[in-house]
Amino acid sequence: MKRIIVWFLVLLFSVWLGTVMYRNPGYVLVSYHGWSVETSLWFSIVALLGLFLLFYALLRFSSGVNSLGVYIKRWIGGIQSRRARAQTISGLYDFAEGGWESSEKKLSRAAKHSDMPLINYLAAAFMAQCQQAFERRDNYLLLAQVVGKDRPIVVGLTQVRLQILNQQWEEALAILQHLHQMRPKNAFILQLLEQVYLELKDWSGLKRLLPALRKRRAFGAEEINQLELKVYQELLLLGIKNDTIEIKWKELPRYLQKQPVLVAIYVEYLLANNKAEEAESALKMILRKTLDERLLEFYAALPSIDPIKKLARAEEWYKENPENASLLLCLGHICKQQKLWGKARQYLEKSARLTLTPAVCLELGQILEMQGDLRGALKYYNNGLAIKKIKFL
Repeated sequence: MKRIIVWFLVLLFSVWLGTVMYRNPGYVLVSYHGWSVETSLWFSIVALLGLFLLFYALLRFSSGVNSLGVYIKRWIGGIQSRRARAQTISGLYDFAEGGWESSEKKLSRAAKHSDMPLINYLAAAFMAQCQQAFERRDNYLLLAQVVGKDRPIVVGLTQVRLQILNQQWEEALAILQHLHQMRPKNAFILQLLEQVYLELKDWSGLKRLLPALRKRRAFGAEEINQLELKVYQELLLLGIKNDTIEIKWKELPRYLQKQPVLVAIYVEYLLANNKAEEAESALKMILRKTLDERLLEFYAALPSIDPIKKLARAEEWYKENPENASLLLCLGHICKQQKLWGKARQYLEKSARLTLTPAVCLELGQILEMQGDLRGALKYYNNGLAIKKIKFL
């Protein structure tokens, strides 16, 4: 019903418009350089509408042609992208099979149209590295930097790992230090820094790195503790060479001054430089709590101002540790120094029963020889040589 009413109104309007146009056709004259066109007003209006519609149609057609060009371009780009993806996959398969050369070619060729050109260039760099083609490797890395401007850490870490594989430690260190400034909390960067510092034997650099390694848990707690001991051990040895060990020792944290391996280095230096009193002081402090075998050897050989007090102190430790073979050897050596042969033999024989070592055999052999028991002395000397031979084998 609505349609009939609409059509009726349209028809009524058309009849009215036709009547108006017939009764009042109007007049339009267009003149230009001697040319003139005369027509009715209504025809001019219809002609203008027609021209407008024609112009609109031409615009739509032009837009359609442009859209067709864009569509064709996208279609061609899609084909290239699919080919690049297939070539990239093939290149990665070749990599897995050890085909470095073919893998490099496929990955580098596909990079231009790849969805992920950064991956292509980084993988191609690795393939070039495998072929010892370092110039090509560096070119791929430069291209990776260009396409991966928003991923500097990825490119940098790949470059560092390739340099580490090629043992380019100084170059790797320079890049890692820059990356560490950018990402100081990155545990993997810290791990690589630790590896490079170790290879370069840069103990001062490792010392500066230790707090970050511990804070970021780049390694297990025990591994970091062992690394810390290694670093300070090397720093103390360097201190001996350049005569700064006493300064370095004072700079050590207190808990490290109680580590036997570090104390041993310091005490050995003190004894070599005729500083027995300072060495005895350092040994007393640690041996109260830790009866380390090496430190007990130093204590036994220590030239003491008061040898009786030195023996009494060791016997106090013995009361709390009666089954410590190293302490018994130390006591035996001290007693031998003071010519207490019976006591020395008693301590040494007990040490031998607990753990027979070449050092115990030598001490006992010497005491028995001094007491005139040459057969017994020879027996211990032979035992000591046999143990050394077994250890050597």
